[in-house]
This record gives sequence, structure tokens and C-alpha cells, in this order.
Amino acid sequence: MAIPGAEKFLPYANLDEGIIRVANNKGLYAKLLGKIMEDKNYSLLTEDMAADDIPNALAHVHAIKGVSANLSLTDLNEKCIALEADMKEGGANKAALFEALKTSYAETQNVLPQVISFLS
Repeated sequence: MAIPGAEKFLPYANLDEGIIRVANNKGLYAKLLGKIMEDKNYSLLTEDMAADDIPNALAHVHAIKGVSANLSLTDLNEKCIALEADMKEGGANKAALFEALKTSYAETQNVLPQVISFLS
């Protein structure tokens, strides 16, 4: 089921895929997107990265990765996958990957209100 106009939110929100994940319930999908805007894992991840607290950073990036996958927030999910994998392998590129994640997170947060409005 392709939603006309949904492509304008790519790569940050794949509405076609996300809505399928919630049994085609646009209202539920919009509600869940609103909840991610309130999630504290990103701010905790930022604190963990500043403190070089890798174990907690891994837990928080993993949480963001799961939520972003379940809601089809594609770009953010890809950035989380890359950062998590790097940190598990010693973190040689963690600073650059975290910068990429921060950019994606900001872009995703900027587009979510538009997505929620679009779905209403």
C-alpha cells in the first residue's frame, strides 16, 4: 500500500513500511511517532558518549536502534546500527559515527511533526 505523498519523508520516515508494521493503523503509527519524540534514550546516549561510557552508550544506542527499526525511521536506524557495531568492535570510528547519528536524529525529529500532521 503506497501512501501518496509519503515519499517526501524519506529517508527519515518510511511511512509505507511503518504503517504496515502497525496493521495499517495510521492513528496508532502517528501516536507512536509522537512517543519517540519524548524518548529519553538520545539524551542519555549523548551524556554517555561525552563521558566515554561505552557500556551505557551501547544500551542506549541499542534502544534507539530498536525503536527506529520498529517505526521504520530508516536513516536513524542505519546510523544506530553503524555506531553500535563500531562500539562493539572497539569504537575506532565512534566519534564520526556519533556525529552522523546526531545529524540524523535532528533531521528525524524535525520531520516527525510533519509526518504526524500528514497522517492526521
